[in-house]
Amino acid sequence: MEQSVGDNMAAPAWFHCPSCDRMITGLVQRGHPHPGKHHVYSYTHCCQPCEQGQSTHAESWACAGVPSALFRSVKLNSGLQHYLLHDPGGDSLPVVLFLHGANTYIYPETLWWDVEKLVEKNEIVRDGFIVIAPFGSMGEPVVQASSWAKKDRFYNEVPYVKCFDLDILWSFFVSALTALGGKRVDPARLHVTGYSMGGQAAWGLASRFGSHLASVAPMAARCAWEDGAWDHQVEILCQMQRLPLWSYAGKALFFAPPSSSASVSRQGSENSTPIAFRKTPVQFHGETCGGWQTNAAIRRQHLSMKSAWMKKALKRQCMPGVQIFP
Repeated sequence: MEQSVGDNMAAPAWFHCPSCDRMITGLVQRGHPHPGKHHVYSYTHCCQPCEQGQSTHAESWACAGVPSALFRSVKLNSGLQHYLLHDPGGDSLPVVLFLHGANTYIYPETLWWDVEKLVEKNEIVRDGFIVIAPFGSMGEPVVQASSWAKKDRFYNEVPYVKCFDLDILWSFFVSALTALGGKRVDPARLHVTGYSMGGQAAWGLASRFGSHLASVAPMAARCAWEDGAWDHQVEILCQMQRLPLWSYAGKALFFAPPSSSASVSRQGSENSTPIAFRKTPVQFHGETCGGWQTNAAIRRQHLSMKSAWMKKALKRQCMPGVQIFP
């Protein structure tokens, strides 16, 4: 009989595979029928071939490990945050913060699949960019749990993920950059990308911390415009007015303006503030999607004439971004 998730919640967040160089997510020990056997997952090793002493690994979907050479952790006020780091070496390098989708909340090992393919397929990233990819998985500080449930790898009902926590996520990013050292990173070339839940977080970081970023590229996601966000539109514009932003999404995921060059604004508002977009068809996962790019800056001349008050507010409130490193 399988144990419930609560029976072994004391399992470590991550642990070393005793037979290879991989780190294993502790989620394989939550709900595992140990000391019995599971038909896919090992309780003590990254995969069953490792447990059996074989020289090869199981297929990626049956291995719960990630390379220890890429595995990192950083201490935050909210707890220990784990992440993967691709570092080609060198100084003053650009950095990409890569944010995964919701599925990784239950299957943390799949983050390595994303990073591996990104580095393998993109020579520029592989040779010239640092990639920081946090685990937004169960128990990690950078994510918030939801009120609804989903079945885990052992078919137990567990609380699913709601979203990345933007404040903790940003704190993590700054901490990971600091761990690399100021000379290693070019603070003027910090980029964010992500898909699905990670794309939504990329939008969120753009609106909250965009003045610190060189570019943002959300994929397969829409902006979660929270209740009360209109009350902070001046601050949001301050963060995004000079931020290059590309969004890749299908029609079902992204509100597209009706024409190829349009403005998105709050409907019916006396103080509407249009933001200009330009459409470019792109290929993404073999499917033609609409790529929408904000102009190089959300220029003041693009603001509605009805919002002259906001022009003054922008001039008064939009101050140069503070430095990432002390």
